Amino acid sequence: MADEIERWSEELARDPASGVFIPLADALRRRGQLDLAARVATRGLARRPHDGDAHDLLARIWADRGDVDRAMDEWSIALRCLPTHSGALKGMGFACFQLGRQADAERYLIAAVAADPDDPSIRAALARVRGESGGEGSEGGGHPMEATGLRAPEAEGPAWPDLLPDQSVARPSEAQPLYEHGSD
Repeated sequence: MADEIERWSEELARDPASGVFIPLADALRRRGQLDLAARVATRGLARRPHDGDAHDLLARIWADRGDVDRAMDEWSIALRCLPTHSGALKGMGFACFQLGRQADAERYLIAAVAADPDDPSIRAALARVRGESGGEGSEGGGHPMEATGLRAPEAEGPAWPDLLPDQSVARPSEAQPLYEHGSD
């Protein structure tokens, strides 16, 4: 991975408008260099503000940091850029699950399966959410969202962001408390 990071860094230095900032920032995120990953992703987004993959990546960085507010905001932006972005749908499903919103999580994961029917991690997450909320398809063992590759942070308290552009997922009532989220 170090060789790839060096190669992508060199390419980005040669061409700051290159989309190589996405795999570079993701590699840094996977290595746990979240501050640097966030800087690379943010600079890339300044040049490509309508790139759904870049917003999804920044959301995963925020989720890894435990900042559910920012993660959900970025996933929401990714979904405005591309309403069928499976990564953003999966991320929002995980966030909703962490917030105790199983019905919303299920809706996002159903949309993610439709967007990427070949991703077994989404189907497994959906089955686990359904099992957790009393629906069909429960698979025992582990955290219900483990198969998504997302991990839950320690932070609490996101504000409820805008969801899909058509608002097809209902907002929770104001009386329900909010909670936490994570990434792969």
